[in-house]
This record gives sequence, structure tokens and C-alpha cells, in this order.
Amino acid sequence: MFRSPSPTIAELAAASALLALASGAAGAETWPWRSAHAAGEVVHVAGTVSDASGQPIEGLTVELEASSPRVDWRRLARDAGPLERRSARSSARGEFGLDWAWDPGFRRFELVVRLREEVAGRTLDLELARLDVTDRMTRSRAVAAALVVERAELVRRALAFLDSLRSDDERATWRDLGLPERIERVESPAGAESAWWYFEAGRVARFRDGRLAEIETFPPVRAPGAREPQ
Repeated sequence: MFRSPSPTIAELAAASALLALASGAAGAETWPWRSAHAAGEVVHVAGTVSDASGQPIEGLTVELEASSPRVDWRRLARDAGPLERRSARSSARGEFGLDWAWDPGFRRFELVVRLREEVAGRTLDLELARLDVTDRMTRSRAVAAALVVERAELVRRALAFLDSLRSDDERATWRDLGLPERIERVESPAGAESAWWYFEAGRVARFRDGRLAEIETFPPVRAPGAREPQ
């Protein structure tokens, strides 16, 4: 059977993918040797964490993620490679600081802001912001960064919720279902009632004076006004 010597669309696509991966890998491999640092030299990273209006946010975890991107040729995909982290917490003024001992084997650096709290046997871990600081890390021993959290209201709501957990039933429900997407509370002479809505899971947990009354189920829906998974 005659086969045209012209490459097929599939072959061209595969070749393009290989070239893109090779180009990315080459770029990732070249820059460490242009670093201004010697192995073991300490790079100090400092900065602030604030909301979109510039107000500082206290108590958030700031991580420096150092990775070594490479290409997995068997899967034709990029791999993050080894990953190292250094962390600090933001102060009342939103400030943080951490040190990194230079290792030329790591070629990519990102600062990540997280809300990480462990309560009643469950850890809440939400990524709030991420900033690539690779160029800054390779050029200076003193790196400055201003990190902005766009979802500051989510942070306040989550911390207020965790602080409100009082009863064993509330802690157990949090442990089983996690952060609710909406909370409704009603105070009356007869007592306090609350409903924790998990729209995407199709559940609502109802409490009376901190005791679990029932968990109702319904067809899962997207939380009204929700922009992020809980």
C-alpha cells in the first residue's frame, strides 16, 4: 500500500509536543548555572501578606516551594521532580520571613499562602495565593515579596467557624464533613438552632443547642455564589 512521504497530522502534533517539552526542559536546565549564589549560601525571603485592600492578614502559613522541573519522556509530560518546602506564619502586621540554603539542584521557586489549621482531628488546608519568585531567588540574597489574598472573606469565615466549634457533635460533624459552604443560625427563647449546608455534597446538618438533631440529604448543587470548592 502506497504511503505518502508527507507527515500526518498526528505525527506533526507529536513532533510539536516533543519540541515544546524539549524546549521547556532546556530552559529549565540552563538557568541554575547563571545563579549568583554558591551552594549553601543563605537566601533570605521576607514580605507581607494582605487582602486586596492592603489590610494585613495574621496567622496564615507562607511556604517557599523549591522544585526541580524535568520531562518524563515516557509519559511525554513535565514532572515537578523533587520538592522542598520552608514555611513561616504571618504576624499581626502580615509580615513573614524565612531562609533558604542555596542548592543548585532546585530550579523553580514559588511562594504559597495557605490557611492551615488543625482542629478536632481534621486539618483545614486551603491554598490562597501563589507567586513565582524564581528570578528573584537566583539574583539576590534578600528577596522581597508582597502576597495578596483575594479571598480574604473565606479566611475570616473559616477561622470564625473553627473558633465556634464547641460541642462534641459539632466537632464530629466538622471531622466527617469538613467546612460547610453556608451556616444559618437562629436564636430564640427556646434555644439556639443552626444549619450547616454542604451544597455540593447534598447534605445539611441541623443542630439544636450544639447537639446534632439530623442530617438531611438532597440532590447536590453548586453553592449559591460559591467561587471555590470547600
